[in-house]
Amino acid sequence: MRRLARMSVVAVSAAALFAAMSGVSYAWTQPLSLCEGSEKDAGGVDCNVGFWTDLSYLDKAGSGWFTAYGEGLTAWDQHADGYGVYAKATWAAGGQSGEVWATGGSGDSKSVDLSFPEGAKITLKVCQTDNGGLYNCLSVTATA
Repeated sequence: MRRLARMSVVAVSAAALFAAMSGVSYAWTQPLSLCEGSEKDAGGVDCNVGFWTDLSYLDKAGSGWFTAYGEGLTAWDQHADGYGVYAKATWAAGGQSGEVWATGGSGDSKSVDLSFPEGAKITLKVCQTDNGGLYNCLSVTATA
């Protein structure tokens, strides 16, 4: 009888935890990245980092990307979930960087044109953001 009672407590606790987390599961979905050769910039590598609302990877919550052609940096919030998107591009060897914050809600995007030398290795860091805090960050390497 005690064993059944303990199992019931564990089951109820697990159900409560699952219910509490289900409303924010998209906030903790691991980001995925794709980096590939640029179509418009020979030798350049474009990178995109995306966040999804769930593990089906069908509904994107937001993304950030670096485009080699024009050295563009963009953050795009794609879901009304209370989180924004932060993106930063850094050329460590030259001591240059640029960052953008898309925190205005679903559909908000911010972009900036940067200037890096051709062939420079660029670290792209993309995170979800909430009240200035950065979460679920992923860094990848692009080429200007």
